[in-house]
Amino acid sequence: MVRKENFIAFTLIEVLIAIIILSISLLALYKSNIVTIGSERKAENLEYGVLASDLIMKDTIKGGFPSTGVSEGEFKEGAYKGVKWKRTVESFNLPMLEDLRKITVEVYWGKNNSYRLTTIVSKYR
Repeated sequence: MVRKENFIAFTLIEVLIAIIILSISLLALYKSNIVTIGSERKAENLEYGVLASDLIMKDTIKGGFPSTGVSEGEFKEGAYKGVKWKRTVESFNLPMLEDLRKITVEVYWGKNNSYRLTTIVSKYR
């Protein structure tokens, strides 16, 4: 009596096709990982610039109604050591708006990283 067994066999072509499909899937996954890492770095740089410029902005507003002019500096210590900043305070040359100031803070760090924050403050709080 001969027993008939069910064997599942794959041809070489089927195995190669499966490997190709798996390779393409892994390549797509790898590419999405690279894009995610790049996005994370951009977000980290943006957060760094926002926090540094916010610190200068708060310091400017805390001092009361700012006088017009441009000032520049660099953080000498702390988390933002080496970050350069520029603050511009402008008044409006329009009637009935002389009690407003436009404050622009720009921070620069690294090779090509910068961030600009602008707000308007009133003499009357």
